[in-house]
Amino acid sequence: MGEVVRYEPRPGQVMIGVVLFVDDRQADILLGEKGIVHRARRDALTPLGEPPTEELLKLAADVRVFAGLSEGDEVLYVDAKGELGQGVLVEKCRYGGLVARKDEVVMGVGFRKLWPHVDRAAAE
Repeated sequence: MGEVVRYEPRPGQVMIGVVLFVDDRQADILLGEKGIVHRARRDALTPLGEPPTEELLKLAADVRVFAGLSEGDEVLYVDAKGELGQGVLVEKCRYGGLVARKDEVVMGVGFRKLWPHVDRAAAE
């Protein structure tokens, strides 16, 4: 997850995206500039082979941060109002997760709006 790849759905048609999910046979690819997800056969993907755009680098970094989260982790998130909140990741999905707040409200949050909560005192 988080690899920038070339996706060739048909000969001559090349798209560039970031791997969001992968298993033995297929992968879900987010086409960065378009924000569209395609499900692709793994054999239709190849390494990019050239420097990715800044937008794709940022997207790939966000995917890798999300990939490192596990259910039960304390997380920070940005809510619909653009405010920062804290909660526990109770269920992780392909493109985001369900986060339980301290007031017991459970919210769906997209992967680009979720980060691990790091206790600065514990990290030092």
